[in-house]
Amino acid sequence: MSRHPFLTFLRLDDSTPIIDLASAQHASIDLNTLTVSGFSTGGFMTTTMHYVFSSKFKGAGVFAGGPFGIGYNISSRGFIPLYVLNTLVAVFSRSAVELQAQTISMANQGLIDPVINLNGSNAFVYNGGLDPVFPEFTGIPQKVIDMYKYFGSNVTHQHLPFGTHCVPTDNYGGPCQVIDPLHDFINNCGVESVFEMFAHLYGKNYIQTSNSSTPSTGHLYDFDQNVYAPSGNADTDFMNGKGGLYIPLACQSVTATCKLHVAFHGCLSTIYTNIVYDKYAVNTGYLQVADKNKVIVVFPRAAAFGVQLLAGKTNLGCWDWFGTTTATTTVPFKQMPQVKSVMNILNGIIGSNLFN
Repeated sequence: MSRHPFLTFLRLDDSTPIIDLASAQHASIDLNTLTVSGFSTGGFMTTTMHYVFSSKFKGAGVFAGGPFGIGYNISSRGFIPLYVLNTLVAVFSRSAVELQAQTISMANQGLIDPVINLNGSNAFVYNGGLDPVFPEFTGIPQKVIDMYKYFGSNVTHQHLPFGTHCVPTDNYGGPCQVIDPLHDFINNCGVESVFEMFAHLYGKNYIQTSNSSTPSTGHLYDFDQNVYAPSGNADTDFMNGKGGLYIPLACQSVTATCKLHVAFHGCLSTIYTNIVYDKYAVNTGYLQVADKNKVIVVFPRAAAFGVQLLAGKTNLGCWDWFGTTTATTTVPFKQMPQVKSVMNILNGIIGSNLFN
C-alpha cells in the first residue's frame, strides 16, 4: 500500500493533510456497481444502508452483523448498560417474520426504498460458530439470511464452525477461534472472506485476487468528515473527524470508470485508527480486491470511542444503526446523524445528490 506523498502512514497527531473529496481526482463511478459491507455493528449498519437504499446498493456483505430493523424504536437513549440491554432485548424478541412485516411497513410509508429492489440483489453473510458476541443460539445470523431470502436476494452463507466474532483472513490476526480486539477483530482462519464476499457480489465480473498480504498499489487517503456531518461537526454527529478513501491506480484517472464500495468497521476500530493506522482497511483484503477489480473503497469512521462514551449515547466507537444518537425513537433512517453523514460522503465521491 502507498499513501499520498503528503500523507504519513502513522497518525500520531492531527498535522496530516487531508484530501478534499469534492476536488479529488479519480475515476467516474459506475452507479450500477454500488455495494456495501461491514463487521459487527458495521454489519448492522450494512443491512441498514442496503435496505434503506436498496434501489442504489446492488449487494451487501455482513460479517458477524445483524438483520435490518433490529432495535428500531428502541426505548432507551441512555448510557451503555441500557443501550446494550435494550439492544439485546430487541435482538432476542424479534422474529424474522416480525422484522419482515416491519420492513414492508417501512417501505409502504416511504421510510425505505421499495423492497422489490432486494429481489435479485446479492448478499454475503459470515458467522462463526464460536462467536461470543452474537452467538448462534440467538438466531441473529439466521435472521439476516432469512430476511434476505424472503425478499428474493441471492444469499451466500459462510459459516466457520471454529470462527469467532471477526473478519476472517488467510494471513493476518490471531487464531480463528479466539476473539481478538488487538488485531481489530481480524482473524487468521485460512480463508479470505472479503475476497469470497466480492466474488459473490460481482459474480462473473470478479477478478480473482491472490491473498490479502499482497502489497496494494493504490493510495489510501484521509478526508475530512466534518464537512459531511449534518451539523458540520463530526463529533456532534458521532463521526470521526477523518474518514478513509482508497483509490486504486487504475481509478486515479478522470477518464476511467470504476466501482464504488462502502466498508464499515466494527466497534473499537477507531482506537487504532486515531493512534496508529487503519487496521481494518489495511489488513482485511479490501485494498487487494480494489486493485484487481477497479473499486474505489470508502471507509467511513464512527466517532472515537471516548467521544461517544462521554456523551452517554452509544459506546466504544460503534455504529448507530437504529438512532440511539438522536433525541427520539422514531427519527427516519435518512435523518440519523451517522446515516446522513455517510449519504453526504457518498454524494461527495459520486459528484451528485444520488443519496437523498
